Amino acid sequence: MTRIPLTVPQAGSAVRPSWDDLPGHVRDAVVEACGAEVVSAYSQGGGFTSGFASRLLLDDGRRLFVKAATDELHPFARPSYEREAAVVRGLPDAVPAPRVLWTRDLGHWFVSAFEDVDARHPVRPWDSAELARVLDVCSLMARELTPVPESMPEPSPLSSWEDELSFWRRRRDGEASALAVPLPDHWAAWTGELADLEDGWTARCSGSTGLHFDVRDDNLLIRPDGEVLVVDWNHLTLGAAWLDVASLLPSAWGDGLDANALWAAHPLSRGVDPRGLDGFLAALGGLFVERSADEPMPHSPYLRDHQTWWRDATMGWLGSRLGW
Repeated sequence: MTRIPLTVPQAGSAVRPSWDDLPGHVRDAVVEACGAEVVSAYSQGGGFTSGFASRLLLDDGRRLFVKAATDELHPFARPSYEREAAVVRGLPDAVPAPRVLWTRDLGHWFVSAFEDVDARHPVRPWDSAELARVLDVCSLMARELTPVPESMPEPSPLSSWEDELSFWRRRRDGEASALAVPLPDHWAAWTGELADLEDGWTARCSGSTGLHFDVRDDNLLIRPDGEVLVVDWNHLTLGAAWLDVASLLPSAWGDGLDANALWAAHPLSRGVDPRGLDGFLAALGGLFVERSADEPMPHSPYLRDHQTWWRDATMGWLGSRLGW
């Protein structure tokens, strides 16, 4: 396997408002909820959304992590932040994630505060030991979230992803927007086979597990003692227990690791229909093929570069399984 280089920063990918950029009434609400003044705010540049996300130091020495978004400027971020807070509030104690401290609905603005943790994102390219710990956490999450606890919001059905993860079928069927996406010849030649794999992927990937459904290094934190924390729970989805592992492993392939061996060794892969995995990878790869060809996003200048990397990694792993 050959590592796929990423030529843009792994972090620092989001352009976010600072503490001083927030309206006065939002800052006042944060101070009131904290019961202390904000001494400093360190904006977090990771991720790909445009909402406020900062680590705040208070004048009583406490620290917390605060997110804020308005439906007027951040139409995607606001519902994501609301969903995330609701999901995290209902997580079982055994699922490792920073907990919600409080939320405030301020009309157009929504604010959420989380525990601030001493942690960092995983090393990339992947360190094998760190990746192994992340894969173990995927098993833990599957165990704790099967079935989905009553304390949690209702997960989105896999069918809610059907339109987004349907690129190859739309291209096969002649949809103009899909046909406009440029493709290397070796992918274009496989359009029919990829569309057949993608067809019915939600049925083959169904299940009773609550999935994070966005397990990537920028949504993971590593404590100094090695404990893995999972953040950004805004995509809670109901499906097969193995899907979070499957969505993570393209990054291992892209970093030059043997994703097929890692998949085969993982306990959640036991008994999985290979066509189920391949269908999901075809759908996921098609999503990145399409998204990477979209216009640049001013609030996330490296988004398309990251999507291009995930496109090549996902399609590369799938190609190794299909014998390209």
